[in-house]
Amino acid sequence: MMLLRSIPFLCLFLLLAMPTALANEGAGLIRSDLNGAFPKALWRDQYRSEINYLLKKLPANADSRSIQVIKRNMLISLYDTSLIKNDIEPNNGEDLLTLRLKKLMQMGLWEDAFRLYTITTEDPGENNQLAQTGLLLILLQKGLPTACLEEKVLAPRFPESAFWLQMDIICDAEISGENPLSTQFTDNSVLQALYSEPDFKLSANDIEALDKLSDLEIALLSAKKRIDYEGIQLSNKTEPRLTKTFLSDARFPSNHRESLEKLAIKQALLPESPLSDTLQNNEKSIPSLSQEQLISLISTKLRLGNKITKEETQKLASFAPENPQNYFYIQILNKINALEEEYPVLEDDYNAGLAAFTPKNVKKVNLLKSLLDKPSEFSNNPAEVYEKQISLTPDGHYVMPTGDLTDWLKKTKKHQFVGLSLLIILSNNEVDASAKNSGDIQEEKALNVLKSLSTVGLIDQAHQVAREELANLMDIN
Repeated sequence: MMLLRSIPFLCLFLLLAMPTALANEGAGLIRSDLNGAFPKALWRDQYRSEINYLLKKLPANADSRSIQVIKRNMLISLYDTSLIKNDIEPNNGEDLLTLRLKKLMQMGLWEDAFRLYTITTEDPGENNQLAQTGLLLILLQKGLPTACLEEKVLAPRFPESAFWLQMDIICDAEISGENPLSTQFTDNSVLQALYSEPDFKLSANDIEALDKLSDLEIALLSAKKRIDYEGIQLSNKTEPRLTKTFLSDARFPSNHRESLEKLAIKQALLPESPLSDTLQNNEKSIPSLSQEQLISLISTKLRLGNKITKEETQKLASFAPENPQNYFYIQILNKINALEEEYPVLEDDYNAGLAAFTPKNVKKVNLLKSLLDKPSEFSNNPAEVYEKQISLTPDGHYVMPTGDLTDWLKKTKKHQFVGLSLLIILSNNEVDASAKNSGDIQEEKALNVLKSLSTVGLIDQAHQVAREELANLMDIN
């Protein structure tokens, strides 16, 4: 009996003794699918080594906003991490919480990362990576003076760490008001120049140089007003963490602010623009709208995630005899649950809608048509023995899977590993603005993502991508 009574106390002791990141590694900011959360059991029976590897490799940027939103939701969802197969130990710094926080920072989602860190981490303990990430989030969100207060508490725990040695020099300089000796940053030319050369700046256009900088270096460049925005030219290749840095900098040129905000919306760093006054007025006067006005209203509502009303759907159908593409729009809107009330489309009308599109739209049409062609099959596959595609070498380093990620995806789908399948799908949607025929490549990527999400049973996420692609089609047709 005494042994039975002691079990709860033993469990409590073990919980308190467990490092913070491990005890809270499944914590999240969202838990309801209505808010975009993924299932708590997303990582069931999947190997920790593979989850970690793919999380680290997950691109920070993507070709579409919907993919960025899916990544964000995946990173901030609540999970039951006890279901993970621990083929490697969940050591400090390799835990799911720390890896998610670091990826959120790379994606420029500082507020989400700071909130998740705050609710999970009263003290990072001896977890160096978690402590570094937390300090950087404090620096980005609260400023250098507050970060330096935290640094004085945490730095003594990690006396051999280059990061904390650098922070110690930086904070001493901030507190004393005196620049460090040039010899103190001999292993970091950027920090040395930042503190010893008053005219040192880096151009915001030098994306290649900025991408190579650490989060600490970029944060200090911004805090010290050493980013030069002269002749700024934004592009899709600008990494989200840089976009976020520019957004947070009051010195960013006002005449380029609109372009910056458009890029930030695409990277899911800002919300979609709300309905304009004109569109709000149009929403109240559906019977008098033209085809063009109606399409503009519907495409904007799709991007905002709003339902298309019965009146709007009927108006769209009334224009269909002269604009048969509307039949196709309605059929896709039915499929992705974007209508307040389902509207049936006859097969002949649907085929007429398909025939109405010009050759330039064929790829987008086929992309959306794939939703109608291929049902979800994930839940119908029996569980089978899984052959690991990522293994560890004797010295603990990861090796890449044999074959390409497409082959790997087929195996993860076959064995119902939704989490790994999702990470592979998202890893295949990295921005490649320098490629020839980048428009064709983007269409192909979107098609693969849409079909793959649908196939593995992530229907809500497939619909999320389809909303954006349908809005794009409506805007260009």
